[in-house]
Amino acid sequence: METERKIVLVDDKQSYRSTTKLLLRKIGGCRVTAEFSSGIEFLENIDTVDADIVFMDIEMPGINGIEATKRALKVCPDLTIIGLSLYDEPTYIEKLIDAGARGYLLKLGDNLSLIETIIKFPNADIFYSKEIASEVVKQPPAKKRIMIVEPSDGTRFITEYTLMNRGYEVFSYSDADVALQNLESVAPDLIITDYSLSSTDGFTFIERVRQNTNFATVKCILLSIKTDADVMKHAGSLMVNEVLRKPFTATTLNQGVEKAIYEDLT
Repeated sequence: METERKIVLVDDKQSYRSTTKLLLRKIGGCRVTAEFSSGIEFLENIDTVDADIVFMDIEMPGINGIEATKRALKVCPDLTIIGLSLYDEPTYIEKLIDAGARGYLLKLGDNLSLIETIIKFPNADIFYSKEIASEVVKQPPAKKRIMIVEPSDGTRFITEYTLMNRGYEVFSYSDADVALQNLESVAPDLIITDYSLSSTDGFTFIERVRQNTNFATVKCILLSIKTDADVMKHAGSLMVNEVLRKPFTATTLNQGVEKAIYEDLT
């Protein structure tokens, strides 16, 4: 028997929540576990939310759906969030997808087959209502670009393979000097570097990256066997977003990457 998907609805209008529930009942294979009338209410209860998929209204008072999506994925990066809106506004679409949502559907669109697909394959590629798909294809949100600096062939291959399967553009190097030579051309959104490099160490490499004013604040992840207090302190001083202890799982890597890309340092 296929897994029943757990759905949460976030919309300030009861009528739209009711309409969505009727559509979900027609599709089957899922159940609504919670409803929230605002982004604020959803975020206040996110620790207790039991969901695979969240259908999120964009235009809500207080915190809009784009900001609610961004904050929710910081806490629960594995959530599949699908935005709902009455408007096919390109700026909304780009901002929502950049915040980490996996889709943007028009409330009044013909979404039956698309929502059915989302229920079956929530981790597939980004979904759009057919009414706006042609516009989105013309100007797709840019893929995030990730630079990997890892001397171990095995670790580098696994890291690259895992991230490419998540839809990232990946550029990998075994040597820190070669990576630095390609920094401008790659223009990464995120750098993942091992602590132990062939000609230097990860911290020195990050320091050299930050000396380039174009990448002074680029997101960084450090891979390290050691994660003691000294390592964490040094990482903090260099604005490293995440330190992942080796060995790590694919899930840990994906969660760390999503957190680093979408979470601002405070």
